[in-house]
Amino acid sequence: MKRHNRLTAFLLAFCLLGLCLPPLAAQAAAGWASFRQEADGGVSLSLGGLDPAQVVYGVQLEATLDGVYTAEQVALSPADSAAYSPAGGRLVSQSGGKTVVELYLTSPYALNHGDALALGQLTANGFGIIPERLKAALFDSDDLQNGPPAGQDPVALRDVELRREGESGGASLGGGHSIRVEPCEHGTLRANPTAWKGQLVGLAVEPEPGYRLGALNVRTAGGTVHATDLGAGRWVFPMPDGDVALEASFVPMGELPFDDVKAGDWFYPAVQFVYERNMMGGTGGRFFSPHTATSRGMIVTILHRQEGEPQAEPSGFPDVASGQWYTGAVHWAAANGVVNGYSDGRFGPSDVITREQMAAILYRYAKQKGCDLTASGNLEGFADAAQVSGYAAEAMAWAVGQGVITGKDGNRLDPKGSASRAEAATILMRFVEKLL
Repeated sequence: MKRHNRLTAFLLAFCLLGLCLPPLAAQAAAGWASFRQEADGGVSLSLGGLDPAQVVYGVQLEATLDGVYTAEQVALSPADSAAYSPAGGRLVSQSGGKTVVELYLTSPYALNHGDALALGQLTANGFGIIPERLKAALFDSDDLQNGPPAGQDPVALRDVELRREGESGGASLGGGHSIRVEPCEHGTLRANPTAWKGQLVGLAVEPEPGYRLGALNVRTAGGTVHATDLGAGRWVFPMPDGDVALEASFVPMGELPFDDVKAGDWFYPAVQFVYERNMMGGTGGRFFSPHTATSRGMIVTILHRQEGEPQAEPSGFPDVASGQWYTGAVHWAAANGVVNGYSDGRFGPSDVITREQMAAILYRYAKQKGCDLTASGNLEGFADAAQVSGYAAEAMAWAVGQGVITGKDGNRLDPKGSASRAEAATILMRFVEKLL
């Protein structure tokens, strides 16, 4: 009776969409469920192995999750803008640290495209979650309008194989492990209580007013795990094969949390500037790594973040794969003429950025922003002016004239030298202060 009531609510929600379609044959259950792990910790689910001759207008899922959640904390956000998903799930059971919920998805249009069906993002507590087990039932328009024949079980849920997207076999997730958030003062740290080995775990950091994050550590029995700063208080780390403890410390605004950046260092003001504006963060633990080289992907990610991380069409660079931490930034930079890539068509996101490349990128970014580009410095006064590449000459002259880039010891521009993180922070500080 309970399952019948859940189905009735599901059908009612679908009827509210005003669907009136001719009856179709009943659907077979999907052959497998694929999940794709996003760079920000999101989890996208899809169903595959459907009969392409059939048309799906409704899906019921039964997901077994590692961890204890309320039904309202679990959600499925449709990939199709026309699809409808009731807020929250419906609790089936909780036992042994596991939660089983039912989720529903309907649409006035076909949900599947051939033998595949994109479901959308699966979250618990607002973070991406990978189910331990998944059952599915598919509905055509006749199922949704008329329900099952009298005396028959209204829903026949069937197990579907869970696999990583792009893999031919089942996903090897390892075991589920606990995530413990240690108490912290002057801010909050949130994450799901469990995750699977290899899963990208999302977490949220929120300082109290007047404070900012000082340090964030993901600790295991064998050491620490690197967490990546995604900006806007969002972080992500890969779940190791064991339990982890999350530790966060918050410090008053104006203090830097890095052991390798001292008050007397020439780059201290620049690091403080970019850190407090969420342009650049640490590299793990309590380190900024000021003398480490900066990559091309890092620079465009910083500028993309400054713009509010807008979406853009794929750039077409063969070495910029989907789902990487820099992917969206490179797409945006290419679409807006901020980057052009190398002559062989690559972008080189992991390549160390040179000083003249950084000048060229900032010049194009300033042009895209409508900034004043009339300033022009005389490069001839530098000992290595002849080493400036032709493509970067105008940009380097502008950067020198604007005071964004200055010379080094020996009256050198060092155009093909790498830009360290300290240098990048200094150049970005000057750029923002003078032009934005």
